[in-house]
Amino acid sequence: MSWKSLKTHREHWLIVECDRRDSLPLNKQFIDKEGMTEYSYMSAPLYLFRNLHKHIRIGLFFLSVVIGLLASFGDEIRLEDRITPSLHITLQSVWYSLVFYCFVLIFERLLICIQKSQSTSGKTWLNFNVGIRSTIILASIIFICWLPYVLYLRPGVIWYDTANQLLQWFHLPNLFTQGQLSDHHPVFDTMVFGLFVQLGNLFGSGEYGIFLYTIIQAVITSAVFAYCLQYMFELGASRRLIKIAMGFVCFFPLIPLYSIGMVKESIFLPIFICFSIEHTKVVRTHGSELLHRNRLLIFLILSVLLSLTRKTGIYIVVSMCIILLFVVERKAIKRIVLTGSVTVLIVGILFPFVIFPVFNIQEGGKQEMLAIPFQQTARLMKNHGEEINEEQTHIINQILGVNTASRYNPYSSDPVKGFVWNSQKNEALGPYSRIWFSGLLDHPKTYLEAYIAMEYAWIAIPTASSPEISNRLMPVFASGTNHSFFDGHEKIGLSNNTSDRGLKIENSINRIEQTPVGMILFSRALWTTWIFAFICYEAMRARRYGRARTLATVAPYIVSYLMLWISPTSGSIEAMRYMIPQVFLFPLFITIISVHSLQKQQNSDM
Repeated sequence: MSWKSLKTHREHWLIVECDRRDSLPLNKQFIDKEGMTEYSYMSAPLYLFRNLHKHIRIGLFFLSVVIGLLASFGDEIRLEDRITPSLHITLQSVWYSLVFYCFVLIFERLLICIQKSQSTSGKTWLNFNVGIRSTIILASIIFICWLPYVLYLRPGVIWYDTANQLLQWFHLPNLFTQGQLSDHHPVFDTMVFGLFVQLGNLFGSGEYGIFLYTIIQAVITSAVFAYCLQYMFELGASRRLIKIAMGFVCFFPLIPLYSIGMVKESIFLPIFICFSIEHTKVVRTHGSELLHRNRLLIFLILSVLLSLTRKTGIYIVVSMCIILLFVVERKAIKRIVLTGSVTVLIVGILFPFVIFPVFNIQEGGKQEMLAIPFQQTARLMKNHGEEINEEQTHIINQILGVNTASRYNPYSSDPVKGFVWNSQKNEALGPYSRIWFSGLLDHPKTYLEAYIAMEYAWIAIPTASSPEISNRLMPVFASGTNHSFFDGHEKIGLSNNTSDRGLKIENSINRIEQTPVGMILFSRALWTTWIFAFICYEAMRARRYGRARTLATVAPYIVSYLMLWISPTSGSIEAMRYMIPQVFLFPLFITIISVHSLQKQQNSDM
């Protein structure tokens, strides 16, 4: 081969390499001269200008604009109690949009690098393959890392809601009833808590029962996380990614502290993780997973338990069943319908219409699901009370009570909605709905501001100048180690103590969260809206598995997030219970996204 031919081949190779790597590609025109092909290069600035659309992600750009606007609205409503377009909001929106855009790009590259850095093959002392022995080892490591919390906070943490549930179980006056069981909080959870305290009383003190519950719950949740790590490995996650996820589970303080407390979320969360894993299996196998009777039974049991342990559980189950109908094969559709139907039959019909009357259980009130319209009405009366006539005021008072405007708190619905529901309120609900709709037509901005004020913590970014910054962060509740904080504790076997160990834990974590780095890592908006937006964005970009199938796979995370937007509050310690599923589900669904992102990246490089 002549030198001239070698030069020609070398130039052609360089051209192909440039085009493949999106470097300085070539002009598509060529001149054939003496059997040789000569190419001309574009200048770098001209190429970048002509191909700008290839480097700027249009979808991410618009998503960033939306996130920036939401963050600015959250700040404005918290600082000024109103939303008014201004230059300040515009500039702040631009800044938040830029930060979110960079966050997505950096987090995406980080996940891809972690996933690429280590293959799933190879032998290590830490085995993530599915198996009983491996599960026990992983669960033991997690439990040992949580054990200092269990021992330091003994006999265990109980929340204020749990205190009312225990009083109901022992037929004592509480916030909701005079001793009757109520479904305001799930009766299944009340039964579990009550039985453990009763068991402890058999041995001399209800404190023993709470401590036993704490240990058992820590063991169960550790085992569930161990199984989740194994399933992540099965999905194709690298060992390094799984080890990082395991470190997150072991050492991120919110995980153990929300796992070991006696509160309904501690029961719900491990069930939700297992349900999400089973849902993912069903999507990935096109429904063939449910053709096995054992797997169908497991999925059905998890669906029922998910609905029994949290009020929103049944909505999650029904939503997932509807989504699965569009991604499974025809032969699995009947089993999906069976799962959803049986769950609704048990939780929506059998319990309220058969079990509750038989055991004299009071049904939960409607005030929780109507918290948003109640808040909007209260803000309407505060800002435009002179426009509401006497008849309308009387109807509103029947439901919300008198002096609604003075009780209005923009960031919490409890002072307005109350805790009790009766037949009088039920009868006034029809006329009230017409008043509410009329107010919406007359003052839509007032209604929008009332809504955003309730849910602002899901979108507002914490800064050093933020008022009540802890409401934008993720505090823990551990002061419930002092079980004498509520009246009647001694009647159910709990001792009077002045333990402040839990308070020390709370204060220590609060100090960490309010550092510059802590405000980023423990941002409530980051762990809810920003990561939700990241997962949805990456799911929409998945190619190998398809957008629809990837979105269906991460649907439990998406629906769980959407449930936050019907919460009665967002900026309180109680609201942490609503958002904590997003933290617990994070390792599983970020693995799904990282695996799909890596495959997409590899495909785009080929």
